[in-house]
Amino acid sequence: MKNFRAFRIHDNEGRIEAGFETLSLNQLTDGEVVVAVDWSGINYKDALAATGKGRILRKPALNGGIDLAGRVIQ
Repeated sequence: MKNFRAFRIHDNEGRIEAGFETLSLNQLTDGEVVVAVDWSGINYKDALAATGKGRILRKPALNGGIDLAGRVIQ
């Protein structure tokens, strides 16, 4: 599988860590839509989650950057 870069936000026992990581398609949760992204941005809630200022995270890790433009490939 082809690897890609994702903006990941982790909650490690109350300590928020965010940054770019290399992932593979096999690491995505079942039911996710795969998009070949041409342009992406981090929205307000993603920024709150990444800084830990808002109680946004409901899972231990998430991919930030839902504002995007691209092509659905799967």
